[in-house]
Amino acid sequence: MTSDELSALDEEISSNADTLLMGGFYRTGTEFPGDVRLTDCSEGVCRFGTNGERSLDDTFFGLEYTPVMEHKGIRLAQARLRGSDAEDPRDFSGYGGWMQYNSFAVSVTFLPAIGSDPDEVRALNYSVGTSSGTNPVSGAATWAGVAVGVDLNQMPSKPDMLQGDAEVVYDFDDRSLGVTLDNFVNLTTGARLGRTMEWSDLGVTDGAFSQGGRFDGEYIHGSYYGAYHEEVGGVYKSGSIAGSFGASRSDRQ
Repeated sequence: MTSDELSALDEEISSNADTLLMGGFYRTGTEFPGDVRLTDCSEGVCRFGTNGERSLDDTFFGLEYTPVMEHKGIRLAQARLRGSDAEDPRDFSGYGGWMQYNSFAVSVTFLPAIGSDPDEVRALNYSVGTSSGTNPVSGAATWAGVAVGVDLNQMPSKPDMLQGDAEVVYDFDDRSLGVTLDNFVNLTTGARLGRTMEWSDLGVTDGAFSQGGRFDGEYIHGSYYGAYHEEVGGVYKSGSIAGSFGASRSDRQ
């Protein structure tokens, strides 16, 4: 896809979204694990926590995209936004995947971007899309895709982006699933992390699943996306690594 096509796809996903999972705002100068913000979305506006509401077009539109590759059928790209003056001093960069019904990414923002010694560095992981609202009832039991992340131990310098594989296996008998994230590579150095993250026996209700909550050090929150559960994705934190993931049904790849 071209940059313009990817931008249009991002706008389409966000405009139709009813679900926004925000894993956390991780800031320099504060202790982990950050703030897990579970949201309620309708008509392009998401409400979360005690901080009011945020419009999805304010959150995701206006980014500059650079397509990188397609892996496991998922389009991966870099996203960039740099403020032009003191009123908007952000230096935002992100990396993630864009599917049909959801997108997922991890981002790092410098405030202010002006100069080489920012006052604050923020990391954010999120998943946004049109949720299924129901549990899978038939078809494939496996969804395969991609995970992205950053190592929060690298803050306050700019954390390197990480990319790995994601597999989600659903048990139709007890309506639970397991998530495995592995094969992580540092996209800057090419080094492999040699680490596997696993969650098992996660209960699924109305197409959503979670373990760990607000201010927990370890968590995973996710949702099935698409009317026929074509996709699944979410946000996670394991140890010092925070990120998001997306996967598609194995019988639809």
